[in-house]
Amino acid sequence: MQNQPEELLSGEEQEGDEQQNTSENALMYIYEWVDSIPLSRQKKNIARDFNDAVLLAEMIKHTHPRLVDLHNYPSACSTKQKLSNWETLNKKVLRKLGLRISKEEILDVMNSKPNAIEELLTKGYHVIHGIPL
Repeated sequence: MQNQPEELLSGEEQEGDEQQNTSENALMYIYEWVDSIPLSRQKKNIARDFNDAVLLAEMIKHTHPRLVDLHNYPSACSTKQKLSNWETLNKKVLRKLGLRISKEEILDVMNSKPNAIEELLTKGYHVIHGIPL
Protein backbone atom coordinates (compact mmCIF):
# COMPACT_ATOMS: atom_id res chain seq x y z
CA MET A 1 0.00 0.00 0.00
CA GLN A 2 2.91 2.38 0.55
CA ASN A 3 3.74 2.37 -3.15
CA GLN A 4 0.18 3.04 -4.35
CA PRO A 5 -0.36 6.33 -6.12
CA GLU A 6 -2.54 8.73 -4.15
CA GLU A 7 -5.45 8.42 -6.59
CA LEU A 8 -5.65 4.66 -5.87
CA LEU A 9 -6.06 5.13 -2.13
CA SER A 10 -9.54 5.28 -0.68
CA GLY A 11 -10.71 8.56 0.82
CA GLU A 12 -10.31 7.08 4.29
CA GLU A 13 -6.73 6.00 3.56
CA GLN A 14 -5.89 9.43 2.10
CA GLU A 15 -7.34 11.15 5.18
CA GLY A 16 -5.29 8.90 7.48
CA ASP A 17 -2.14 9.67 5.48
CA GLU A 18 -2.85 13.42 5.68
CA GLN A 19 -3.32 13.23 9.46
CA GLN A 20 -0.11 11.25 9.82
CA ASN A 21 1.79 13.75 7.68
CA THR A 22 0.37 16.65 9.70
CA SER A 23 1.39 14.96 12.96
CA GLU A 24 4.86 14.21 11.62
CA ASN A 25 5.26 17.80 10.44
CA ALA A 26 4.15 19.11 13.84
CA LEU A 27 6.65 16.85 15.58
CA MET A 28 9.44 17.95 13.29
CA TYR A 29 8.59 21.57 14.09
CA ILE A 30 8.71 20.82 17.85
CA TYR A 31 12.07 19.04 17.46
CA GLU A 32 13.43 22.02 15.50
CA TRP A 33 12.20 24.37 18.24
CA VAL A 34 13.97 22.27 20.89
CA ASP A 35 17.15 22.24 18.80
CA SER A 36 17.04 26.04 18.40
CA ILE A 37 17.42 26.62 22.15
CA PRO A 38 20.84 26.25 23.78
CA LEU A 39 20.58 23.60 26.48
CA SER A 40 23.07 22.44 29.09
CA ARG A 41 23.03 18.83 27.93
CA GLN A 42 23.31 17.30 24.50
CA LYS A 43 20.08 15.63 23.42
CA LYS A 44 20.41 11.92 22.73
CA ASN A 45 16.96 10.48 23.47
CA ILE A 46 14.32 13.17 23.92
CA ALA A 47 12.12 11.03 26.16
CA ARG A 48 14.96 10.36 28.61
CA ASP A 49 16.63 13.76 28.23
CA PHE A 50 13.55 15.64 29.48
CA ASN A 51 12.41 13.23 32.18
CA ASP A 52 13.88 15.22 35.09
CA ALA A 53 12.31 18.58 34.02
CA VAL A 54 15.69 20.32 33.79
CA LEU A 55 15.72 20.85 30.02
CA LEU A 56 12.13 22.09 29.96
CA ALA A 57 13.01 24.55 32.73
CA GLU A 58 15.96 25.73 30.60
CA MET A 59 13.72 26.14 27.55
CA ILE A 60 11.26 28.24 29.51
CA LYS A 61 14.15 30.25 31.01
CA HIS A 62 15.25 30.99 27.44
CA THR A 63 11.87 32.46 26.50
CA HIS A 64 10.77 33.81 29.91
CA PRO A 65 13.97 34.49 31.88
CA ARG A 66 12.27 35.95 34.96
CA LEU A 67 9.99 32.96 35.51
CA VAL A 68 12.63 30.30 36.11
CA ASP A 69 15.43 29.99 38.65
CA LEU A 70 17.47 27.13 37.27
CA HIS A 71 19.08 26.35 40.64
CA ASN A 72 15.68 24.90 41.66
CA TYR A 73 16.06 22.10 39.08
CA PRO A 74 19.09 19.87 39.72
CA SER A 75 19.84 17.05 37.27
CA ALA A 76 18.28 13.92 38.64
CA CYS A 77 18.36 10.17 38.29
CA SER A 78 16.21 9.32 41.29
CA THR A 79 12.46 9.20 40.91
CA LYS A 80 12.06 11.30 44.05
CA GLN A 81 14.18 14.19 42.71
CA LYS A 82 12.61 14.01 39.24
CA LEU A 83 9.16 14.26 40.81
CA SER A 84 10.29 17.16 42.96
CA ASN A 85 11.62 19.00 39.89
CA TRP A 86 8.36 18.44 37.97
CA GLU A 87 6.17 19.49 40.89
CA THR A 88 8.22 22.66 41.37
CA LEU A 89 8.10 23.48 37.65
CA ASN A 90 4.37 22.78 37.52
CA LYS A 91 3.52 24.91 40.58
CA LYS A 92 5.95 27.80 40.17
CA VAL A 93 6.30 28.18 36.41
CA LEU A 94 3.83 26.30 34.25
CA ARG A 95 0.88 27.61 36.29
CA LYS A 96 1.99 31.19 35.66
CA LEU A 97 2.10 30.42 31.94
CA GLY A 98 -1.42 29.00 32.11
CA LEU A 99 -0.32 25.41 31.64
CA ARG A 100 -1.09 22.85 34.30
CA ILE A 101 -0.02 19.29 33.80
CA SER A 102 -1.54 16.38 35.64
CA LYS A 103 0.28 13.97 37.91
CA GLU A 104 -0.33 11.30 35.25
CA GLU A 105 1.34 13.45 32.57
CA ILE A 106 4.28 14.08 34.89
CA LEU A 107 4.68 10.36 35.58
CA ASP A 108 4.44 9.55 31.88
CA VAL A 109 7.26 12.00 31.09
CA MET A 110 9.34 10.86 34.07
CA ASN A 111 8.98 7.25 32.94
CA SER A 112 9.86 8.14 29.32
CA LYS A 113 6.51 6.94 27.99
CA PRO A 114 6.54 7.17 24.18
CA ASN A 115 5.29 10.55 22.91
CA ALA A 116 4.64 11.92 26.41
CA ILE A 117 7.32 14.62 26.20
CA GLU A 118 6.33 15.48 22.63
CA GLU A 119 2.73 16.07 23.74
CA LEU A 120 3.91 18.22 26.65
CA LEU A 121 6.32 20.18 24.46
CA THR A 122 3.55 20.80 21.95
CA LYS A 123 1.30 22.20 24.70
CA GLY A 124 4.22 24.18 26.06
CA TYR A 125 5.05 25.64 22.67
CA HIS A 126 1.48 26.85 22.25
CA VAL A 127 1.33 28.36 25.72
CA ILE A 128 4.78 29.96 25.61
CA HIS A 129 4.05 31.56 22.25
CA GLY A 130 0.46 32.54 23.06
CA ILE A 131 -1.11 30.20 20.51
CA PRO A 132 -4.48 28.72 21.54
CA LEU A 133 -4.47 24.95 21.97
